[in-house]
Amino acid sequence: MKKIFLGCLFAMSCMNNNQNETAAQEASISEAKPSESSEAQNAIFWELDVAKDYPEKTINLEDIAEVRYVPLETTDQSLIQGIHKMATSDDKIVICDLVQNTIFIFDKDGHFINSINKEGPGPQEYSSIQNFAVDFQKEEIYICDYPLKYRILAYSFDGEFIRESKLDQKIWPSILYNYDENHLIAYDNYNMESENANKQPYSLINKGNGQVSPLPLIIENRKSNRVMTSDGDKFMSFSIDIDPMIKTDDGVVISDFALDTIYKYTDHKLIPIGVRKNLGQKDLSSFCAYSSNYSFFNIVKMEVDEKNIKNAPTELDSKFFFLDRKSSSISEAKIQMSDVVTKKDLSWDCYGKDLHESGVTRTFKASTLIKLLKEQRLNGKLKEIASTLNEDDNPVLMMAKFKK
Repeated sequence: MKKIFLGCLFAMSCMNNNQNETAAQEASISEAKPSESSEAQNAIFWELDVAKDYPEKTINLEDIAEVRYVPLETTDQSLIQGIHKMATSDDKIVICDLVQNTIFIFDKDGHFINSINKEGPGPQEYSSIQNFAVDFQKEEIYICDYPLKYRILAYSFDGEFIRESKLDQKIWPSILYNYDENHLIAYDNYNMESENANKQPYSLINKGNGQVSPLPLIIENRKSNRVMTSDGDKFMSFSIDIDPMIKTDDGVVISDFALDTIYKYTDHKLIPIGVRKNLGQKDLSSFCAYSSNYSFFNIVKMEVDEKNIKNAPTELDSKFFFLDRKSSSISEAKIQMSDVVTKKDLSWDCYGKDLHESGVTRTFKASTLIKLLKEQRLNGKLKEIASTLNEDDNPVLMMAKFKK
């Protein structure tokens, strides 16, 4: 399956669905009314009308975030072929490379610490890494071993096997995050196109025994991020990199593709926090990260160029909406960075990321930075780093922490 990698940005704070609709239309973002939930009392009400023409706004990332660059150390033991998932803490960066079925661990400055590859047929080995999550407090890494065995394997940061947790339900955790001391939280993408698709796809997974406990959110008509099409006897399937669930500092935000309402799940409570209106049948939309002051919301068209079916499209129609809590406004956003000169908006690697700070990250390939350097399109620290790189070096991470 060939993926279409799309940029996206970041999400919003709590909201309450009891807010008066007229007030929402006037201010777009407004304080939620008090309710029995203490989370909702501190929430934000959010409503996006896709049919409405919002003002365009160009945003410099450095104006809303503290940006730093992390060149990942390149050694024979740490050479990465592709960054597919990432989790960070105050002092560590953990990267999953699905091409090599390997987990790489770096410190916060990009110095290589260790790599873990336990691929094999043994009981303490995995057939492949389909997904992973990290508990930094326990220093445990959880590998989702699917589709052959439906289990979660836990390893220490040193690569030592800790335990096997066999899932008591047949689910495919296509999204997997660390939730709390005892649980992972997952989104099930198993059997998605079937009439028997799971109607409660969001669930907690017990780290100890693998018990799957569905969240009380029922979805009757699931909507996939896969596009399937055919050309005569040729069949093609494309997966668009947009997730219906993203990690936040204190839980997750669920923007399920088939629902109008958006939820936050925190402290084992499911809280409606906002609504989107007038989405088209082929529209996918979701929050992409979390910030108490700023948010971005992504809308993507699920379309494939039927006349050019032999090649996956490199771009789809995508819009980003900037939600600014400080000014209580919504705008259609164009994002720029001071250190990169480009005519197009930059793409962001936000999906599949579990960041310890509210923000976004982007991966710059060494070859890309060298090319931009030759074209005199780099400035500041990024220009300085690029001047030290070789073509086959590991990527450089851009880490942006949103300002409070």
